[in-house]
Amino acid sequence: MIKKWLKIWILTQYLNEKNLKFFIPSYQRGYRWRSNQVEILLKDIATCEDDKYCLQPVVVKWDAVKDKWIVADGQQRLTTMYVILKALEQSVNFSFEYETRDEITGNFLRKDLFKQSNDAKFNTIDCHFIANTYKIVSEFADREKLKNNLSKVHFIWYPIAENMNDQDFFDNLNARKIQLTDAELVKALFLIDSKQPISWQQKFAVEWDMIERRLHDDKFWYFIREFHSIDKKEYPVRIELVLDLFVGLYGKEKNDNHETFVEFEKKKDDVVKLWENVYSTFAMLEEWYKDDEIFHYAGFLMSLKSSSANRLRELKDDWVKSQNKSDFKDNLSGKVSEYFTKETEEQQLFNADDNFRNAYCKVMDLKEVSDEMFKDKMGLSFMAYNDKKTKSNLYDALLLFNILELKPKNDSKEWANRFRFDLYKKKNGLKQIWSLEHIHAQNEDKDNVIHTIDNMALLTQSDNSSNSDDCFLSKRDNIRALDARGSFIPQATKNVFTKYYTLNILRDKNSDEQTWNEIDRKCYFLHLIYTFNSNLK
Repeated sequence: MIKKWLKIWILTQYLNEKNLKFFIPSYQRGYRWRSNQVEILLKDIATCEDDKYCLQPVVVKWDAVKDKWIVADGQQRLTTMYVILKALEQSVNFSFEYETRDEITGNFLRKDLFKQSNDAKFNTIDCHFIANTYKIVSEFADREKLKNNLSKVHFIWYPIAENMNDQDFFDNLNARKIQLTDAELVKALFLIDSKQPISWQQKFAVEWDMIERRLHDDKFWYFIREFHSIDKKEYPVRIELVLDLFVGLYGKEKNDNHETFVEFEKKKDDVVKLWENVYSTFAMLEEWYKDDEIFHYAGFLMSLKSSSANRLRELKDDWVKSQNKSDFKDNLSGKVSEYFTKETEEQQLFNADDNFRNAYCKVMDLKEVSDEMFKDKMGLSFMAYNDKKTKSNLYDALLLFNILELKPKNDSKEWANRFRFDLYKKKNGLKQIWSLEHIHAQNEDKDNVIHTIDNMALLTQSDNSSNSDDCFLSKRDNIRALDARGSFIPQATKNVFTKYYTLNILRDKNSDEQTWNEIDRKCYFLHLIYTFNSNLK
């Protein structure tokens, strides 16, 4: 009898050698594969260029009394492959028995009655669909390629415990109370290794559950989720992200053929070492999260609006190559700097004279003043709201500025506050949509609309819409109200609307407190430049 553990088995070899008998219980619905489902499967098999074409799991339970495998899930796929083998004149040594309809549906399969074309003999709807599948396979254009690729077809064999109620399992599976995801299949692969003692299996199960619970902390989860991938690929079992990252499948398009499980099945010779490596991958992410500098710089790179690069995988590779954490941090800081550094001639929005810069340095308690401190090395002057090429860079520059505003101004290594990447990326289950708010409203001076960074702040699209094109004071009051109601208002956005960056000693007698004026913009831009230059290489 087949060993009762999870494995991949080859349809045309494994089934035929073992002469399996399947029992289809009454709670299973009849065979209902439609024409398009069959056609898609045939095309997939015929055009498969990989070593394996892996079908969804077959969930079974051994019944010693019946001497058969009860099929809790996978009847439709098993029946389809049975008919495909028959239509291609391949030997088939596995059979079906039905708890109900056996005299009709069971005999229809066992006696090959589906090869007859007389609809009058289709006494059940099952028979109609089975005969239709046979007809589609028989008329398939590229039967030779299909036949040649049959050896690539694999199922995932997923036996449940003999003391488990198979109907309860079926009901829970169909009610989505349980899901046979890649993660659950990989978990079973570890647990059923007969070479490992119970103590190791218990330790593994505890560590697996600990990782899954940790990943359900949204502050941690949305730190490692890349902004461009939010809503594209959700993980019902979050540890699957770690599994994908470990085997190199993270960020790649998967075709729902359980590629993650297949990769782990290839590596299962030493499950103890394999799990240690998976746990190390998670531990790496945990270490990043706990380190303030890595958290903010890596979190920034994984939150970029203007990039769809696979940053998480890239950072993982950098971590492996780095000699130590310090080396990794240097490389990380360099990546952030390189993202903005421009080769174009340096330029400033304002030509800040010596008096202006000296006043700024005095307030900031800077001991030395140099031209280097106020050069636009990051190209902020070239970014504009009305420039399609640089508009997305404005988002990223303001995001980084909001992050750096939380960095301690003294030599403390611990940040008093951490940026909320979870709130930045998602709200109420939906991806956050961010927009650029004109601090000085566009309709306040339509002949002189300011689209440069010194007049921009980050707000979510919904919060920005609530501001409309109100004047500066109205926007400030509205942002205070939004903040009080729980909207995520980034720190620098709060600061500009309270004129936090405007220095009193630089105000002139004509300064207008009711608008965002040139002095305000000048101080804001100077602080942007100094913040970037003092924190980035």
